[in-house]
Amino acid sequence: MVVKTRWGNGPEKSQTAAILQRSTLLVSGDSGVLHLAVGLGIPTVSLFGPGIAAKWAPWGPRHAVINLNLPCSPCTRFGTTPPCPIHARCIQEVSVDRVYEQVESLRAVPDIFTKRFQSRRGDARWTRD
Repeated sequence: MVVKTRWGNGPEKSQTAAILQRSTLLVSGDSGVLHLAVGLGIPTVSLFGPGIAAKWAPWGPRHAVINLNLPCSPCTRFGTTPPCPIHARCIQEVSVDRVYEQVESLRAVPDIFTKRFQSRRGDARWTRD
């Protein structure tokens, strides 16, 4: 299932979390939805361009980060991304093939889709589906 959402224009945060809980993997740019998925234990492929991957990207075997590491990136400073003189090549040039390769590399990780983080009534724990 493909769901396009923006925190301000899509489902409410609780609805977004409910959708994510039913997901097996999220492909996303650096966003609140990305970090929510990480918190829920959803494997992710994240795309970083102007954002600071070293600071904000998820890490670990359940997450893949795509960053072209252009000389001008990251350019975001203190939450502000300046106008880009090269038309955001850092994110525009990420190919579908590269994203697909990262999805496939995550699929090769043992138990990648069977472990989930669940929280019920404040009781946080890892579980298997």
